Amino acid sequence: MKNKWIKLTALVLSALAFVACVDEQDLGDPDRLFRPIFQKVSKGGTWVRVEWDRFEGVNYFELELSVDSFATVAKQVTTTEPFHQFDSLDYDTEYQCRIRSFDESLNSNWYAVGGIKTDDYPTLLLSPTAIDLLDNAVRMSWTPSEVVYDYIEVEGADTTLTLALTDTDRSNAFKIVGGLKANETYVIRVYDASGTYYGKKSYTTAASQDFGENVVDLRGLTADSALKVLTQDYVTTLCAQYADQEFTIVLDGGVAYEIPSLYFSDRVRANITTGLSFAGYAVLHVNSNFGVAEADSVTSLSFSKLIFTEGTTSGKTKLDSNYGGTYLFNFNKSGGNMNSLSFTDCDIRYKRGVVRLQTQATLNQVSIENCMIDSIGGYGIVNVDNAASTVLDISVKNTTLSHADKLFVATKPTVGPNSLLVENVTICHSPGSNIYLVDFNGKPVAGGIVLRNCLIGPGKAGAGINGVRSTTTTSITIDKCYRSSDMLWYTADGAAAPTSPLNDVEDAGLASAELFANAEANDYTITLESLINKVGDPRWW
Repeated sequence: MKNKWIKLTALVLSALAFVACVDEQDLGDPDRLFRPIFQKVSKGGTWVRVEWDRFEGVNYFELELSVDSFATVAKQVTTTEPFHQFDSLDYDTEYQCRIRSFDESLNSNWYAVGGIKTDDYPTLLLSPTAIDLLDNAVRMSWTPSEVVYDYIEVEGADTTLTLALTDTDRSNAFKIVGGLKANETYVIRVYDASGTYYGKKSYTTAASQDFGENVVDLRGLTADSALKVLTQDYVTTLCAQYADQEFTIVLDGGVAYEIPSLYFSDRVRANITTGLSFAGYAVLHVNSNFGVAEADSVTSLSFSKLIFTEGTTSGKTKLDSNYGGTYLFNFNKSGGNMNSLSFTDCDIRYKRGVVRLQTQATLNQVSIENCMIDSIGGYGIVNVDNAASTVLDISVKNTTLSHADKLFVATKPTVGPNSLLVENVTICHSPGSNIYLVDFNGKPVAGGIVLRNCLIGPGKAGAGINGVRSTTTTSITIDKCYRSSDMLWYTADGAAAPTSPLNDVEDAGLASAELFANAEANDYTITLESLINKVGDPRWW
């Protein structure tokens, strides 16, 4: 064993001696130079700058710039400096750059980097917001300048479009691009007539609206066709087709529709709404009223994102007596009953009444939320106007009631409503002189009357108004409600005190002209800091 170790040690020493002898010999010239390596890469809108270390013995460097991984070369340069800047490049473009070194006879291998993207053009296109994005269209807009935009390019996952800009587009400083897919991202680039690029923005369309299973889409009709489509025969056909089912009628934003008397039936659950639109809500000119067919029932009817306004036929306009005597919804067919009636995100104006029960009928629930209701005549917001009629639960939230002769009335039925909730509501120029905010005279309200977080301005034409009239057994709750200092409780001639005030409604200490931004112009924006985010319709916060 000892001899083996001696032999192995001698072999190792011999090998080391051989290596030492080789190191002293000439190994010959290298066949390549060392590759230069980029130490810093920077870029801007139309330039890219690269820097690298210089090695001893290098005479010059060759650089190439490409946009397609060097299938083609966009720019080529040689330099003796350890840096170079490529200028006059395209905006918003991804480049690759490579470098190699040379001396008198040798060169190095290429060293390459990619993903060098120049900055985008400092565009005047505006970043889109939610109101610029529909499910099938986007609105691109820009800040006007001396640059005259000529056309745009639209690029999506499977879409490439070139669209000319019209004089109207340029005057408006926006263009609506339609025919797109829901929930998809599109890049829109803008150019002048010479093809000069002026920037881009990304737009992601909204998700498709889910209107349920049975959809009656009336969007895309001509203005003339839209005016005539909603007839009684049409609605009767829909109710028969969807008896005991739910269906939705989708209207086109900004388009006008004429409404005669339209009666629903067959226990349907019908919804009428405006589809996504840049033109706002659909406009419904109600020449008579909506209603329920005689001796029939409707499970529910909901109206959302709609503008209800004056009629168009002779004697039915806002300038005629009682605003033309039209209603939004009138139960005027005996035995026409409904479980639920709702108005959400609606603008309602120039009606003799909003909801009236004229003949024997039962309405279980009526809900008004986030609505602007103005210029309402003597039948008010909800009026149970028949001794055999019944409204059970009334709810009004986040809504403004202005210039209404009356508000909530149920003086004729033998049984009063089950409940009334008025919450976060602004009331101004309403009701008329010596009229009650709530008038359920002699009728108990089992579920109680609640006014919560309401802000009340002066009555119509500055008249004194009354509070709530029901029975002594009805629970009346006034919770955190305020009034302007010029809102007067009605006091009869010769009387020493108001007839029926609500003493729990606190005086805000400011007249309506100070409390609201411009009450005379229906701008009820609250100016009193202590009430903002607390009372009244939230739209005025």
